Amino acid sequence: MLEKVKEPMKDLKIYLLTIVLFVAGFLLSRNHNYILSGIVILLLAAFLYFYYFYKDGFNLLDMRAVFSLAWIGGMGLSCLKLSHLQKDWHSITWVCFYLAYITFILSYEYLGKWIGRNRVKAEKIVGEEMEPGPEKYEKGLTFCIRIVTVLSVAAFVLEAIVLRYIPVFSSKPEAYSEFHISGIHYFTVSCMLVFPLAVIYFALFRPGKKRKIIELSVESFLTLLIPVLIVSRSLLIMTVFMAGFCILTLFDRIKIGYLVLGGVVFVGLYVFITVSRNHGVDYLNSIYQMKNAVPIFISQPYIYIANNYDNFNVMVENIAQHSYGIRSLAPVFALTGLKFVLHIPSFPEYRTITELTTRTYLYDVYYDFGIAGIIGLSVLLGFISSRLKVIRGKSYNPIRYMELGLMTYLLLFSFFEPWFSNPTIWFYFCAMVAMHIAVRYLGKAATNSPKLKV
Repeated sequence: MLEKVKEPMKDLKIYLLTIVLFVAGFLLSRNHNYILSGIVILLLAAFLYFYYFYKDGFNLLDMRAVFSLAWIGGMGLSCLKLSHLQKDWHSITWVCFYLAYITFILSYEYLGKWIGRNRVKAEKIVGEEMEPGPEKYEKGLTFCIRIVTVLSVAAFVLEAIVLRYIPVFSSKPEAYSEFHISGIHYFTVSCMLVFPLAVIYFALFRPGKKRKIIELSVESFLTLLIPVLIVSRSLLIMTVFMAGFCILTLFDRIKIGYLVLGGVVFVGLYVFITVSRNHGVDYLNSIYQMKNAVPIFISQPYIYIANNYDNFNVMVENIAQHSYGIRSLAPVFALTGLKFVLHIPSFPEYRTITELTTRTYLYDVYYDFGIAGIIGLSVLLGFISSRLKVIRGKSYNPIRYMELGLMTYLLLFSFFEPWFSNPTIWFYFCAMVAMHIAVRYLGKAATNSPKLKV
């Protein structure tokens, strides 16, 4: 009973510390002490990460910890104001950034658990509905890996034939952004799903046959090759993160040598893709407008994180009218084809400069509904994150690791894009739901018919 009282009191102290340091960062920034402001916010991010890391039993990928480090850490970097592109944020911007964080945490901690307690009996009944054993999911997982590989490779080949080029072999700086055919490109980028699915297969079923190992290796190689060929850094990062998430979640022991080798390969591919985009260092430095001369490997990641918050601030200061759901409904318009039928009004993009197009995950929802939209989205994300973690422990279905991994990825890169109004992300969610159903169906079929072949 004493523990139940202590836990909320400890959380309350953390919430008070968070708002005190937020206010300190705000006041320091207002007095143009940008470096100190940034340091205060960065220290807060580090503290909150380790607090939730410890609270969840030393879980490196606890969603509260990941979101604290990514969202507040990115904010701290932006507060340093190392580029001439950056200026003081509007007071509403500070309020939005704080509300987005604290509302997510409160929803995760209390709303998700409160609703969860009221659904325990119902979930228990559902969970007892002939859940196949974990070994019965092997055929369904194999089926999903093969189908996604075939669709992804076929879509890539089709785009290459129709567009008559492959971005990695093109000298045009815009080649990677122009390489897409509407509708088809969703299947091309679904290559992201294969490598993590192969990791899950290796972890759960430990394939001993050489034929199976070779098949999974070839499928993983082909789908890892696609991000390189279309020079997509974000797709490569997403693929590697999802696979890394599954490795850390499923393997009890990981050899350090394998991690180092994987890291070296990833960095090498990332650098190769960056060079293949044909953007010179002088060109990039002219865009980033750093106050002091720093190497490109510092200025580039800094701007890729920090400027997103400034793009959001530019919108807050200059927005003429809200779009009332049109921007957030972009996935519906894109995935149903309604964008080709309806006359959807366009709204101006607010950015520090034209070339830097990325912005935080709050951008579109604020564009739609202002502060009310931010609170609503944060409550929803906190609740979904909390429920995903609970559901993960109640099912043997291997696709649950993908679902949890994707949500964690979106929180980790919350500073980068309005993911939740991105049609590609919703395509991934739809694909995972389809795989979840297919794996469960084939698992039940394998239970009833052990000789079932896939």
